[in-house]
Amino acid sequence: MNKYIPSIKAYGVEAQKFNSEVIGLVLNVIADREGNIAAKTNFTRDVYLLRDSILYRLSSLGWHIHTICKQHTYIENSFKLDPQGHILIYSNNIQSFSFDDFIFNLISLYDYYANLLSYIFISQNKRQIMWNGFSRACMDKNNPVSKLSFSSSVANHENEWVKRLQTFRAEVIHYNLNQSKARQKITWKEGENAEFKVMFFSTRKIIQEAEIHVSCK
Repeated sequence: MNKYIPSIKAYGVEAQKFNSEVIGLVLNVIADREGNIAAKTNFTRDVYLLRDSILYRLSSLGWHIHTICKQHTYIENSFKLDPQGHILIYSNNIQSFSFDDFIFNLISLYDYYANLLSYIFISQNKRQIMWNGFSRACMDKNNPVSKLSFSSSVANHENEWVKRLQTFRAEVIHYNLNQSKARQKITWKEGENAEFKVMFFSTRKIIQEAEIHVSCK
């Protein structure tokens, strides 16, 4: 797990920023609307519920990242203990299960966040608009939402990232599985201990759909 610690910590820093910003947004909105963040109204109840849903899904993403790294460590250790074993036969499935769930949770986080923003800035009747509905509203020049200061950022993010991510998710859910491929590698230099690696390569589909640079695959 040690080799993953810097990346996990880097994710943790970004996740904590988002966590703090969501909490701050909710407190500011309630203070503006109700004059008291402890007010027990339907509005505060709903906004706190939406906030908690977002933070729950954000925690789930962190758990999945940690689980994928932990599984990879277990697979490599098993390969080292038994190089002739069958670890690769099921390791592809193990990692693909977790990665698929990570993608599903990431899209769910976008939906939760869009529901919160829609509830606050559009209408209390629009708390189930989800990301697709919210981004369409932001890009519709005839919709008052498109005049809000953040609408252009939402539109850009939709076109540059979320649309591609959703295309990949739709492929996995509705059409075909997209498993990563694992390869095993043993390297050894005289006077040194042998190094055992199991390498997982991202599927060509997500690289194409999300336009991930090939060096990052």
